[in-house]
Amino acid sequence: MEQKHGKPPAKRTRFNYEDTIKVVVGEGEAERTFTMHKDKICARSPFLQAACLTRHRMGLDNFIFLEEQEPELFELYVNWVYTGQVDASILSQPQAQPDNNDKRPTYLQLGKVWALGYYLQDTKLRNKIVDMVITMVNKTPGIISAPVLRLVWRGVPEGSTLRRLYTQIEVCHASSSDFKNNIDAWPVEVLEEATMRFCAREVQDAASVPKWWDRCTYHEHEVGDPKCP
Repeated sequence: MEQKHGKPPAKRTRFNYEDTIKVVVGEGEAERTFTMHKDKICARSPFLQAACLTRHRMGLDNFIFLEEQEPELFELYVNWVYTGQVDASILSQPQAQPDNNDKRPTYLQLGKVWALGYYLQDTKLRNKIVDMVITMVNKTPGIISAPVLRLVWRGVPEGSTLRRLYTQIEVCHASSSDFKNNIDAWPVEVLEEATMRFCAREVQDAASVPKWWDRCTYHEHEVGDPKCP
């Protein structure tokens, strides 16, 4: 009988669940310590992988300190590492949304999570946040407030995919009165994009907001990665 030879099944990554590391996040009274399996966290975050290797080579204890990060955001990251899901219910409920019973994330919260993913060099998390933003704006259309944009801009680098996405959302949904009221408050990139489109007669409306099938435009992929389905 002829034997068919196909591709061998992909080998599953085997993690060492005995080797742990403690990540100390925040400072002062807000400081929290998270104990994680080293292999799991290093597989997700090149930044933490490098930190683990450095401390091992120097013979230091198994502690990594992230004083500038928010413990609550890192708790969400721990959940992401172990489940592959971004659970917005972990984050504190914004005071402005007391009736938000299903714990929908805000643009500010998603921006902060994206920024944490940038800091930790976790590309998959950043792409996941892009997907969540696109889903949210198509379910609940509207502009993002200028103060929120400015806060997000502080933690998100110039030219990043999230800045491009938030700018696109703003330009598509903003009315002439929105521009008039926010011209001194919006980030420069939003105003530049709107001006260029106006001059090129490419003014877009809310129907042009990024859709699910556009999400790969705002993703980051390594060379050889498969395209988004």
